Amino acid sequence: PTTTVGICFKKSVFKKVQSRFAQLHGTESPDATQSLMSIGRFSSTSSATECSAILQGTVQAFQPNQGAAEDYGDSTFDPTDVQRVALLDIRLFNTDRHGGNLLVSPQRKLVPIDHGLCLPDIRAVARGSVGAEFVWAWWRHARTAIAPELLTAVQNIDINADAHVLRQLGVRESCVATGMAATALLKWSLKPRILGKDGNLQESQPWTLHDIAVFMQAPLPDWSTTTPSETDTKRSGFAELIGKTMEELVRLHPGQADVYLPCAVHRGDSELIEAADVDQEPTPVMTSLFLQEFQRQLLAGTAATILAQSQSQ
Repeated sequence: PTTTVGICFKKSVFKKVQSRFAQLHGTESPDATQSLMSIGRFSSTSSATECSAILQGTVQAFQPNQGAAEDYGDSTFDPTDVQRVALLDIRLFNTDRHGGNLLVSPQRKLVPIDHGLCLPDIRAVARGSVGAEFVWAWWRHARTAIAPELLTAVQNIDINADAHVLRQLGVRESCVATGMAATALLKWSLKPRILGKDGNLQESQPWTLHDIAVFMQAPLPDWSTTTPSETDTKRSGFAELIGKTMEELVRLHPGQADVYLPCAVHRGDSELIEAADVDQEPTPVMTSLFLQEFQRQLLAGTAATILAQSQSQ
């Protein structure tokens, strides 16, 4: 599965660490002993050991609010507030940022909630079987220049240090890779200069948050020319870039990078896919190699090319 049951709290703790981008409300993790008889799992003759289990969950601190963002027009919100939420969502590849998951405080501040469906498996992202959802993507403040203090914060992010935090929390390596790739894209896209394919530095405007969202979300189908079954094959630019990175890793490190094989084979070679261990996790060393190749693809202008193609369609 793209999101493992029981790992959501650990990802939420990481989001609390990243709260310099967006104000997250308190999250606690109590252990609770619950009789499974109460939900009909066992009969009255089951042993005490069988009838109880330690369940781990979260308790969210109540946040006073006046509804959700979907109840308001986007001009209601402070530009920097919107951008803070956007930066958080991009870094965590949030697949569930709809209008109901952004509360509005009495002071009209945005309060992001419900972060269980973040940092999915990088291989699921590459296949296009899971995609980002950013409700703010079309808001006006996503198209404006990012606040200087936020831009500085982004450029000061230490990708490897954050990956270390995720590993300490027990987040799967394939999910750590998603956060590393998303953050690398964010840092690269907000720089005013990029490296062109000819090897020469070329002047280029930084991407807006809207541009990044367009690149990370699957394209909207044109229902006049597209059937519902065809939409299943459409991937985001981000997914395409990750797929290209995995293809290169498989070429450069045969055997070592087989964990990425199902995502690296174009159109799917059934024999190769069946031979790969899809449950195997990449090692931290392979994740590091993945990040290096992903960043090389960014510097080569691959992301800019894919975005330009998507915008012209």
